[in-house]
Amino acid sequence: MTSPTSSEDTEADTALTSKFGKFRAKHLALFVFMICMLSSTLTNMDQSLFSYVLPDIMGDFGFSLNDTGGIISLSFLAAMIIAPIAGILGDRWSRRGMLGICVGVSAFLVGLQALAQTQTQFLILRALSFGFSAGLVPIMASMVAQYASDRNRTWFLSLLQCGYPFGWFFASLIVVALLGLGWRTIFMIGFIVTPIALLLAWFLPSNEKTALVAKPVMGDQNTPSKASIFAALTGSFKYTALAFCGAFFCYGLASGAKVFYLPTFFQVSRGYSVETAALITGTLQVIGIAGYILSAYVSKAFLSIRMTAVLWAILGAVTFVFCIWIPQSQMQDLIAFSVMAIFVNGTASIAIVFLIDQADPKLRGSVVGLCGSACVNAGFLVSPLITTRLVEAIGWLWMYSVFVGSSLILSGLLFLTAGRFSPETSQQSA
Repeated sequence: MTSPTSSEDTEADTALTSKFGKFRAKHLALFVFMICMLSSTLTNMDQSLFSYVLPDIMGDFGFSLNDTGGIISLSFLAAMIIAPIAGILGDRWSRRGMLGICVGVSAFLVGLQALAQTQTQFLILRALSFGFSAGLVPIMASMVAQYASDRNRTWFLSLLQCGYPFGWFFASLIVVALLGLGWRTIFMIGFIVTPIALLLAWFLPSNEKTALVAKPVMGDQNTPSKASIFAALTGSFKYTALAFCGAFFCYGLASGAKVFYLPTFFQVSRGYSVETAALITGTLQVIGIAGYILSAYVSKAFLSIRMTAVLWAILGAVTFVFCIWIPQSQMQDLIAFSVMAIFVNGTASIAIVFLIDQADPKLRGSVVGLCGSACVNAGFLVSPLITTRLVEAIGWLWMYSVFVGSSLILSGLLFLTAGRFSPETSQQSA
């Protein structure tokens, strides 16, 4: 027999579950956004641990500086492959399931890196963990877009980018707290995040299979019925997809040069200490959040999403060149580069919104995986190879002015052409 107490407990649990279900149903879009934001923060936290403890890893495994470049390049190569696959599987199978897999597997592989005994083991685990973390990008973007209203979609997709700086911030706190225990102990945080990933996926709404027959992309009756890379590059949408691929690749070239070598630029060209260079670079990450918010606001209140992406990319190029040549002190550098970060970071967030708006709803994961993730990672992969050679040939000032400036401007021009071949998409983004 069931005791009165246990019956009361069961009824209370049922009531609590019912209240939670009603709350989730009432605020479903916000709920999905918060789950995706937390997933992004946790994943970026795991992945950024590598950068904070890189010197210790190099010492343990005997990696040279060139070896670390190879690790980074292989990681971006894995991301180029895994991200579009994750997007396709999300469209065909379940975005909810793929979110749990990407976050969970990525975190678990970070934990396994703490147990690696050879260079090869660490290299493979690092590349795969980064690849699965990149696979989260098309899943989150397509899920948030799926549940958000037309009024809130731009805001949610733009603010979703905050998971990146938040992840780096929380990782810094973990490193400071646990650094005395060694980098391997720090990496075991991944084993804690793994079950959390499964819990996050469980809390998401139970989707029907998203492998439903996709409606024709941009009205083209020849569009394949299943999500695939081929579907993203078929029919009239292929011109838009190719323009987006080029735009995001160019953005990856420019952003890669900024992310990888800006601290070195401050030390070598400006003569700042390591601590000062790190402080300025870290501050830019935080201030860059304003770029996500401002670009969303401008696109809602003043310009179309397309024109906001174009304007932000061009302003990012102009302010970047200004930052390289004009500032004469640390404070001037901090102010100037902060303004630059607002435009460069805001370009990425509003461009994802633009891409999502152009894509067929049933192919969003595939399109973002190809254009908005694989192509960006391709830019990140190529950028260090070009940057180092240009520095040797023309110096830091001209490298940043010519390479980053022209890449951002070209990115903006390509965003301008995206969708022009389809009257329907032109009306949507106008």
